[in-house]
Amino acid sequence: MKNAANLITSLCIPLSVAMVFLTTFPIAFWTVYALAGLSDALDGFVARKFISESVFSGDKLDSFADLAFEVSIAIVFVIAVSVPPWVWIGVAAVALIRIASLVVSLIRYHALGFLHTYAS
Repeated sequence: MKNAANLITSLCIPLSVAMVFLTTFPIAFWTVYALAGLSDALDGFVARKFISESVFSGDKLDSFADLAFEVSIAIVFVIAVSVPPWVWIGVAAVALIRIASLVVSLIRYHALGFLHTYAS
């Protein structure tokens, strides 16, 4: 049970990648989307419940899984939705800010620092 949170978090990564390929199958897409979201919500609960919180599962792996999910949803969004150019400018601005924060943390602290806020 000690690695259950890591396993649940790791599950989000292949599910996120699968969403990109399931856009033409709406029921399968929404099922995988729900499972990926559930795994993201459940991993922290399981880690706290079984007292298996760690820097790897609580920080790095979860942040990577979140990034995989966000990139997959962005790809699906680009494929499926036609939006005006100003929206893409906003999306690019947010992406550049997030990348800049990663670069700054890498330079300053020699580690990737993912921002975790309710706004993300």
